[in-house]
Amino acid sequence: MSSSTSSSSEMARPPAAAGDGRKVYLKTFLAITLGMAVSMAIIRLITYLNDVGSKTIMVRVQEARAALPKIVAEDDELVMFFGSSMTEAGFSPRQFDRQLAERGVDVKSFNFGFGGLNPYFQDYLARRIREAFEKNDRRLELALLEFVPFQVTVDRFDGARSSIDSFLTLLATPREIWGIALRDPARGVRILTIRYFRDSISAEIITDHFGSSFRPPRPRSELPEDEEATARLREVSQAFNARFDEDYPDYAGEEWHYGWQGAGTIPEERSESTREMLVELYELLRTPRRMEDDRLRRIHCC
Repeated sequence: MSSSTSSSSEMARPPAAAGDGRKVYLKTFLAITLGMAVSMAIIRLITYLNDVGSKTIMVRVQEARAALPKIVAEDDELVMFFGSSMTEAGFSPRQFDRQLAERGVDVKSFNFGFGGLNPYFQDYLARRIREAFEKNDRRLELALLEFVPFQVTVDRFDGARSSIDSFLTLLATPREIWGIALRDPARGVRILTIRYFRDSISAEIITDHFGSSFRPPRPRSELPEDEEATARLREVSQAFNARFDEDYPDYAGEEWHYGWQGAGTIPEERSESTREMLVELYELLRTPRRMEDDRLRRIHCC
């Protein structure tokens, strides 16, 4: 009897409304969307407070790339030295141009050396340079491409893995990114998210930054520190920086200065006392401990 009554009551219940299921799905979707939006807002707040974003990373590269239309519009024959931080520090376009002019050769050269760019990133930067020149039907009179073995080691590339997707969003064109998405949809969606929602700052870069304190420290020199040289280095550095501010009051802090053709200052425009100060500064930077530290760092990273 009870069984019969139970069956009858179940049969008497109205069927669940189809709209109830949709409401559950909608609430779930909204909860997930809200959670993702809050998470993204927190990430963007963290990067904002740390002044990290598409405008503050790879600044030298972005400034040089922005100068390409002006470079290709120059009337002189063009020369470009392209490479790593060694090119950045080692090639002075204005001195180069001056010395060639003394031999009757008129050119305008530019320093396209950038620290932290391995060949993977340099490939994309070279594409942007080529496009700018082809668009304006210009060619370089001379190009020097620097190659240093430690740029292409496995360790060097592994050390840049966390920044690959972020740097790619700054160096690749939308067409190239969509091409990646077609070949690898999962990575393509990730790169598009980094570019359009994360201001080119990937989760990998953030994790790598905050996780660095948990990694084993790199090898360092065990030679004793020359405290006297260290104190003198601090003193000379402060004086040299003050002298720079006096000599270049209009300098706006560009990492790639068009007036200096992508390099730094040159000895001919500095005073004799400043040049003497610079000689001492370099000597103080080459203490045995600092030199060994630099060697160990290169071995560890590259």
